[in-house]
Amino acid sequence: TYFPARGRGEFVRLVFALANVDYEDERIDKEQFAALKPDLPFGLLPAVTDGDHIVAEVIGASSYVADVNGLAGSTPLERGLILAAASNIYAAFNDCISALGEKDEDKKKEMMASQANDKIPRFLSYLEKIIQKNGNGVLVGDKFSFADAFLYYFCEVCKQWGLKEPVEANATVEAHFVKFGAVESVKAWVEKRPESMF
Repeated sequence: TYFPARGRGEFVRLVFALANVDYEDERIDKEQFAALKPDLPFGLLPAVTDGDHIVAEVIGASSYVADVNGLAGSTPLERGLILAAASNIYAAFNDCISALGEKDEDKKKEMMASQANDKIPRFLSYLEKIIQKNGNGVLVGDKFSFADAFLYYFCEVCKQWGLKEPVEANATVEAHFVKFGAVESVKAWVEKRPESMF
């Protein structure tokens, strides 16, 4: 359940796409959210409902969907590495969104320059080392996980909102973006998902 936009809900939707499983993509408006909010564990979306239980927010919902579908790691170490990567990617995403959403134009220009010239290149260099160390084009283990879905979406948002240069300048991360986007079930979702500004 999320709003009629990609936003933070797209993290979870991309995990569903990678898993290639059917689910109800419930998109609600502000009035419906106001009615639902008291029942949400933390008052936040996205949320995944399973029977009488609601798993809320990006990390919780994504990791749950991933775990159910074998995309959260096959050992305790893999699970820890995947969760660490996903959590840091999500933090970088939120920092980027703060810059994009800044209303003061001068401050926004300064924040976006910091993202393009410092924060994003530095962050992607960490992920570059992780991918290169793993040696097979994915972040952890021998197949894509929900952390890879997070990295794909982070890069997609950067590319959409005028921050594509630091992504495309990192050959390892750009190759990961292309490889993940070529997964048939992911490609099919990206092609069919509703159009949205964000």
